[in-house]
Amino acid sequence: MKQRTSHNYGIDALLKKNIETLKSIGKYNENDRQNPYSRTDGEEIVARTLAKLKIRYIPQYYLGRLNGDNCNYRISDFYLPKEKLHIEFLGRWNKSELDNRSYKYKMAIYHRNNIQFVSIFPNNLFNITWVLKTRIQEKLNPPKTISSRSPIGQAPTPVSDVPKSWLYRLFS
Repeated sequence: MKQRTSHNYGIDALLKKNIETLKSIGKYNENDRQNPYSRTDGEEIVARTLAKLKIRYIPQYYLGRLNGDNCNYRISDFYLPKEKLHIEFLGRWNKSELDNRSYKYKMAIYHRNNIQFVSIFPNNLFNITWVLKTRIQEKLNPPKTISSRSPIGQAPTPVSDVPKSWLYRLFS
């Protein structure tokens, strides 16, 4: 049996609170046991993959009203509490210009409100396990810039800062 931790209890409490909020705004149907969140097929694939990867998540996470947004509230498709990261499945991407603009607007609002998120596109579903692992890892551990990893792109060290013993070795 899996050991219950305070972190797991915290996620469970957050999940319960989120369900109550979703019920109050009509976004959770407890009578539909198969799909109370009204997930799309793509969201269902993402959910199964997160479960397979043993990543705890809260589906349809209520964000409330965000700064600079014209909507009364936002709901992200998945929230990973341990990672403090949201996942958005952009299932209608490239279906219409209006859908694309709507997604771009939502992502801009997330950026403006410093909400960390990963976008998953429909064509990512073919390799979803790798895509989720990679994108989550990239968000949690962003790659260092070239200048911080290697001397490439850094200003050369002035000769006056080089120890004289090195200069003697170089030119002797």
